[in-house]
Amino acid sequence: MRCHTCGLKLLDSIDSLDTEGYPTAGICPRCGEFLELRTESNLSPAAGSPGLPLFTLPTVAAARVPPVRGRAVRGTYARPKLSSMRLPPYPATSLPSNRRAPLIISTLSLMVILALLLGAGLLLRGSLSISRGQTSVRSTPPGQSHTVGGTVTVTPFGGTTLYQSSLKGDAGGWVSDAHCISKADGYHIIGAYLCYAPVTQQGTVDITVTAKQLSGPTSLLYGIVFRATGKGNYYLFAIDANGKWAFVKLHNNTSSYLIQPTASTAVKRTLNQANLLQVRAADSHFSFFVNGIQVGQASDTSYSQGLIGLTSEGGVEIAYSDIRIAKP
Repeated sequence: MRCHTCGLKLLDSIDSLDTEGYPTAGICPRCGEFLELRTESNLSPAAGSPGLPLFTLPTVAAARVPPVRGRAVRGTYARPKLSSMRLPPYPATSLPSNRRAPLIISTLSLMVILALLLGAGLLLRGSLSISRGQTSVRSTPPGQSHTVGGTVTVTPFGGTTLYQSSLKGDAGGWVSDAHCISKADGYHIIGAYLCYAPVTQQGTVDITVTAKQLSGPTSLLYGIVFRATGKGNYYLFAIDANGKWAFVKLHNNTSSYLIQPTASTAVKRTLNQANLLQVRAADSHFSFFVNGIQVGQASDTSYSQGLIGLTSEGGVEIAYSDIRIAKP
């Protein structure tokens, strides 16, 4: 029998022989290879294949023992425990130094581009804001100005004056009866009555008047009638003493809201508070102001022209003063 590694004849160097004279185990004295040469297990035919010279491999390969020169190592061989076998630590992956420079340059370039885009966006936004502000100023109708904060205020309407009166004392040209009464503090309307101004029918027109509720429920409306075309056909811009305003259309004595009563801080509340009312009627578009502040606007084509007057709902008394009617 020879060593399967170096070819040395082994019979004289084997520690033990089996009953047939074959060596069972030993160490090759030349190369130190441990020899497990003949056992009952590794010489058995493979299961399921009787008669075939096929042999199963050991489950764990035999470990090599360092050679001891000159003599065989006697004793029982012990396989290493699996728990004692440790893998070397896996080195952390790092980028080569020549790849880091392009990455840093790319990052810095991206930051510079983003900064430029942000600056351009801020400049564009500022220019748009300036442009919008200039546009709003140019589009302001004559007779209006802007206060700080964007609230629209009204200077006295310009144009050609058609009629103007303080309405205090003798209100010349106005009806005077039990419901439409000239007094020292103004022209009083008591109850649900409409009193017309002494002017002809008007279409495009500016109307300004001061109104004060003296008595009655604070939820009832009073204000300016315009484009009255007959009994029960007109527009009404009105307020109440609860701080609301409304735009009403009457057609054949049937009223409907074009703008529902709407609360506004521009309207002074409670009784005996003077409120300056203004209407600008231009074709089919109407703008409404209270105490110099625009509270709303509307469009309607029902009436193109008509008479102008003052009115109130039943149960209240209103004092009107300082009326002006003008062509813009």
